[in-house]
Amino acid sequence: ESSTLYYNGTTQQQEIAANAGDGSDSFTNANVVLNNTTSSAPQFTMEGISEIRDGYDLKFTDGIVSSDATHYFKILDNATVSDASNASYVDGYIHKIGDDAFTFPVGDNGYYAPISISAPSNTSDDFSSQYVNGDPDAVGDRTQIASTLDHISLVEYWQLERNTGSSSVNVTLTWGDPRSGGVDSIPALRLAHWNGTIWEDLGSDATSGTNSSGSITVNNVSSFSPFTLSTTNKINPLPIELLSFDGKLMANSVK
Repeated sequence: ESSTLYYNGTTQQQEIAANAGDGSDSFTNANVVLNNTTSSAPQFTMEGISEIRDGYDLKFTDGIVSSDATHYFKILDNATVSDASNASYVDGYIHKIGDDAFTFPVGDNGYYAPISISAPSNTSDDFSSQYVNGDPDAVGDRTQIASTLDHISLVEYWQLERNTGSSSVNVTLTWGDPRSGGVDSIPALRLAHWNGTIWEDLGSDATSGTNSSGSITVNNVSSFSPFTLSTTNKINPLPIELLSFDGKLMANSVK
């Protein structure tokens, strides 16, 4: 029987999947609607695991969800999410189970920054993701990059983990202005992956959108963990790090 659980509120940090004990419960739900209009984020905090059942939907209307590696939403096989935006997304981890193509409704620091995968091979496959609006150097030395790349992003990265299964998937990252620090040449964009030693160049199999917002896809990815945007030239700022600047006074102006 269809039912909907509404998280409506006007106060900060409504708890989701909480219990009276240690906050480690797992709950299975049908439809869930998130709608908290208070201006202070996060509006929701995960205190356990909340599963969305087969055939049902997690709807983002208003409010940021704070989650982590052990307290998160788990979207089961054939379940969906909808309507994520800058006003409502997951700040932290979210899991997707099954053989469905899926867009992870992740974001950080006021930005919705989705990452997508194509359909895995098995109904038991488990992928999880998190977006970080911060320097990828935190997870991989950005001075160590493939020779085909000029530089990687300085301002954002995604964690994408394959927790269960062995499926290869197509991975799609997104960019947006001002979130991504500037895109001026879409053909020069590449998807970069930290392999534990360097940020490797995974290339670009497809792009869509404009300089203001768009996406880049790489097919048949089999190694996971951190991903970010990168570029083969300096035309894409992402942004560029200014290491030094020389100037001199000429005719009362700096040259």
